[in-house]
Amino acid sequence: MWRDKNRGHVRHKSKLRKLSVKKAAPIWFEYEMVKKVYEMACFYGFEVDHIVPINSDVVCGLHCHANLQILHKEINGSKSNRHWPDMP
Repeated sequence: MWRDKNRGHVRHKSKLRKLSVKKAAPIWFEYEMVKKVYEMACFYGFEVDHIVPINSDVVCGLHCHANLQILHKEINGSKSNRHWPDMP
């Protein structure tokens, strides 16, 4: 499997992602509400998506409850960092 052969790359990307999420969390971060969204997504086998991407060249959304939605893996993967509401 690709992930097994490229563990260093995967770890590096994972660390960068965690840092970008941490930087995008507002001072009023709603920990319990965000936690429930992730738990619900995991329970149903879906993924959590940031409606407005937190890691994009064009826009930077927040890591907060209002910017999260639960999506099927294929839909979330196709969305990537390229689509958000009211996109120019």
